[in-house]
Amino acid sequence: MLPRLEAILDQRQPDDSDPVLRRPLEDISQLVTVLRFRVDKDVELIFG
Repeated sequence: MLPRLEAILDQRQPDDSDPVLRRPLEDISQLVTVLRFRVDKDVELIFG
């Protein structure tokens, strides 16, 4: 899941100013940060 989310972020354009697109990209960026932390610290992540 993490590689796919990172690929989505890599495809975004630096001038993505459309608020409809900006918010989901910000959410993805935050999720990637959490997932990277989880992987680095070997922390279990439970979706529920």
